[in-house]
Amino acid sequence: LCLLPIVLSFLEEREIGLWGIIHSSPEGRIRLGIIRAGILFGTSIITTLILYGCNLGLVASIYGGFGTPGRAVQSSPLFMKLPVRITFGNFIIQYTCIRIGTVFFLALFCWLLLSAASNVKYALIFFSLAAGIEFLLYTFLPVQSSFNFFKYFNLFTYVNLSALYTSYLNINMF
Repeated sequence: LCLLPIVLSFLEEREIGLWGIIHSSPEGRIRLGIIRAGILFGTSIITTLILYGCNLGLVASIYGGFGTPGRAVQSSPLFMKLPVRITFGNFIIQYTCIRIGTVFFLALFCWLLLSAASNVKYALIFFSLAAGIEFLLYTFLPVQSSFNFFKYFNLFTYVNLSALYTSYLNINMF
């Protein structure tokens, strides 16, 4: 939601009538697309760091810091079953990078839908329906289902990262 106004601002040249001029100029599409993707990536970093950095800062102030960042994350009861040996410091970096990637991918997906559609309202409705279907698949598909591929390779798996780190995921690819 934080990046939606930025994505909508990318479509202003279509409303003004400059779409044809910008996209027919030399390097108009590629250069502008790369610059806009960079803007989305930078905004994703800033947004994620603000949203989750405030939580980390609050936790550090309440509990008097983070302890030793070099200790294994499995020393915490929450992550006892994590099969990968990782330190708390590396876990926080990895968690933040996955969050940044998720926000960036969502913004790119929304930009793609809004750019492909001729009407912004229909694209937003389609995006909302796609997100709703993904949420329903993530929420209601049982773990033992033969369709659990749609549960774990889902957008909401990366929005709600706790299942990736706290439970064993058995994905039947065949």
